[in-house]
Amino acid sequence: MVFGLVGFCVTVVGVVKLVEAQARDVNKDFELLSVTDGIDSRCVIDSWQSSREDSCDSEGHCSCDDKYRFEFCLHGDRYSNGVCATTYESKQASQNVCSNRCGSCSHINTQPHYAAGEFVTCWQPQPGYDPGSPYSCGNDECYKIFDPADEISDATTAGATMIPFGLIVRKPPLPLRPCAPRAASRQQRTALHPPPAALPRSRVRPPLPPPTRMSR
Repeated sequence: MVFGLVGFCVTVVGVVKLVEAQARDVNKDFELLSVTDGIDSRCVIDSWQSSREDSCDSEGHCSCDDKYRFEFCLHGDRYSNGVCATTYESKQASQNVCSNRCGSCSHINTQPHYAAGEFVTCWQPQPGYDPGSPYSCGNDECYKIFDPADEISDATTAGATMIPFGLIVRKPPLPLRPCAPRAASRQQRTALHPPPAALPRSRVRPPLPPPTRMSR
C-alpha cells in the first residue's frame, strides 16, 4: 500500500514536470538583454557565495554538492569605478563534489561557474511573460546568467526518469508479484485446514503363551 502511494506520487510529479517542460518554448519566453544606447548587453559578476550539502536517498545512496549563488549587475548599472549600483541574485547552481557524504571528500574543492568581475551572457523574460515552472528565478525581474534552455532540458530529463520509476514502484515486476499471494494462500489454507493432530501411540501387549497342561 505504501509503495503504491509513493509510486503514484512520483509518477504524477514526473508527468507534471514533463508536461510543463514540453509546453514551454524558451525562444518565446526569454531573450538576451537588449543593447540600450550602445551599452554592452552582458552582465557582470559582482560576488558569489557557496555552501556544501549532502543528500541521501531512501536506499542510502549519498551525494555531496557545492551550492553556488551569484550576485551580478547589468553592465549599465555600474558606477565609473566598476562597482555595481544595483545587484541581482542568481538562482542556485550546483556542482557535484563526490558520490558520497561530504565528510569523505572534504579535501576536494570545486570552482565557481563564474569569477567576480567576469562578463557573462544574461537573459530577461520576453515582454508580457511572467516566468513560472520549469524556470527558476533568483530575483524579481528574473534576470538570468544561466541559459534558461537548460532548465527545460533538465525538467524533461527528470520527468522522463520519474515516470517509469514511479510505475515500477507502484506495480512490482511480474516475477515478484505472485510471491506474496502464494504465500498468503498457503497461510489461509493452513488456517482453514490444519494438519491432523498426531494420534497417541498405544502400548501393545505381547501375546500370552499357550496354557500348559499338567499331567496326573
